[in-house]
Amino acid sequence: MNTNKFESIDREPIFEIVFSLENEIERVQDTIKTLPWFREYGYEKNLRLPKGIFETSSLDDISAAIPGEFDSGLYKEYADYIKTEFSEIEKRVEALKELGSFKQKDHYVIKFTIYGTGGSYDSESGEIITNIKAHPKENISGIIIHEITHVGIEQLIQKYSIKQWDKERIVDLIDEKLFPGLNKPQPYKMEEVKYIDGIFEKHFPDLEEVIKAVGEARVNLN
Repeated sequence: MNTNKFESIDREPIFEIVFSLENEIERVQDTIKTLPWFREYGYEKNLRLPKGIFETSSLDDISAAIPGEFDSGLYKEYADYIKTEFSEIEKRVEALKELGSFKQKDHYVIKFTIYGTGGSYDSESGEIITNIKAHPKENISGIIIHEITHVGIEQLIQKYSIKQWDKERIVDLIDEKLFPGLNKPQPYKMEEVKYIDGIFEKHFPDLEEVIKAVGEARVNLN
């Protein structure tokens, strides 16, 4: 396991960057298991799997395919670059923390991968998975912030039963408001989520009110 820990002066939050063959095997397994969901939401065309690995591939197949594609130097290159961006990432997390109802984790584990989607998260653990093959180094800190934003509001997303693309629009609006130009919008159909913009402007920075109102509005739209 390769680990890099970067701590703030007051030691909160702590960002830990990890990458390993074992993590990549797990990432590919999880990606294959989640393929039906990826297809449902149109993510499948942007997925990356090891050469020769398909939906029906076994764990042995996956374990044999990954070592030949594992370049530890590439992961380290990205980790070293993110270290130089750490102070800026920390400032952005502090800005998010100021928003009503945003839940900051004390510890974020950032897993680098070259498989699956461009990024994903686990709101319980604070784990963030970032695909370094999907983004240039200069964009990785923005992807990390995008996923941290997801983690910080996921409890409200679940509470008010927010749909996938509505969730992505909310995250995009939060990040664009606080950090203009940091990330590109997610690939949703704007005509289906545009109604959120007015709700956001009305209630921001109270995230619970934003998300509650989006949930209520979506029920009425349906």
